[in-house]
Amino acid sequence: MTDDHCHDRSPCRATCDRAASRRAFLRDLGIAAIGSIAATTMLPSDAWGATVEMLTPLARRQGEVAYPIPKGDGVQFDEATGVILVRWQQHLYAFSSECPHRGATLTYLAAENRIYCRKHKARFAPDGAWQSGRQTSALDRFPLRLDAGQALVRVDAPLEAERDPAGYAAASAGVP
Repeated sequence: MTDDHCHDRSPCRATCDRAASRRAFLRDLGIAAIGSIAATTMLPSDAWGATVEMLTPLARRQGEVAYPIPKGDGVQFDEATGVILVRWQQHLYAFSSECPHRGATLTYLAAENRIYCRKHKARFAPDGAWQSGRQTSALDRFPLRLDAGQALVRVDAPLEAERDPAGYAAASAGVP
């Protein structure tokens, strides 16, 4: 038996057209849903939320990366170097974008003003202190200093709060 009967204007043709249209609609809907899920869970710019900006270094020299000093409180992310720059309560911090537990990529929960590890459900305050979720250490901080209107971040020397408490505490800068 062939499908020749569907190539005319019979009632069967109308049914076949509706079935094909429905299949195409469901296929397109599925593709859109998968694209939407990928966009909301995989792209760093989306993962960081509305208060987060992508950050571009001004210069790189001898283990330091220069960034503009943020004008107000917020979170900036440099995907290329894995630096999270946070300005919060008149302080500037630079963190590694990797969870200190197992290196999972961190995100930002804008509604909670918390840095978040999706893998461990750990939440960190804007100053890097662990707050909730799987017990882990504070976020690794990069030493930074301010010079000529720039934040100079030493990306080759991350500091751990537990191993070097004094160095960790000093790895921030006051900003007006």
